Amino acid sequence: MMFLCRHGAHINNILTGDGIAEVRQSVVAVAKAIADSNNLNGIVLVSSPQPRAVQSADIYAEVFAKSEEAGIGGIIRLDPDHRLDMAVGLAEAIKEKHLPAYKPGHDCMQTWFLMTQRKAEEIGVEYWDYVANRARSAIDEIQLTFPNHIIVAVCHGGVIEPLLSSFMTNVFDLPSGAVVRVLDNNLTKCSIPTRTLQLNSGTEHNTFLSMSCLTSPRPVRYRNTAASRC
Repeated sequence: MMFLCRHGAHINNILTGDGIAEVRQSVVAVAKAIADSNNLNGIVLVSSPQPRAVQSADIYAEVFAKSEEAGIGGIIRLDPDHRLDMAVGLAEAIKEKHLPAYKPGHDCMQTWFLMTQRKAEEIGVEYWDYVANRARSAIDEIQLTFPNHIIVAVCHGGVIEPLLSSFMTNVFDLPSGAVVRVLDNNLTKCSIPTRTLQLNSGTEHNTFLSMSCLTSPRPVRYRNTAASRC
């Protein structure tokens, strides 16, 4: 089992008060899910080296430590992994308006996903597949080293979304503080604060059918990886 967690909202790479609250809300839900799984082998916690991700991971570690007696097992905190760092040039490409702003409804991730390698090189942004491959290598390495542990990786929307494409599912516009749960290398549940997602109950388990927003109007969009790149 694995949880891919986006850092909380931030200003200048430091979590805001709202960002801290988002992460605390998410980690409580993650700790409960881990306790309910009865996996006593423990947790491996890793993050991107960016301060906002490390700060978010610190909150996860703090809550996990308090929850250890509740049945989530021990905690192994790994050093930040550069392979989980944000995509090179992505922030600059958004600033230069080569990509839409990273906001729900602005199609930033979808535009980047559909971009060819040549186009990505032209505007100076790391190719989507490169980010997916390096992030997947980090996760695979942890899984091999700690085969029976639950992995909790705290990083960026621009890393989680390419990584999910390696599991044959695309998730775009992941809100800050969101958590995606992956079970046996298949995306099974996306837990987003104040949101509920409905999954396909048929054979295509990685296809999202719909989402209902409980308190927030911000949409989260999903796309099948069969989409052609232009």
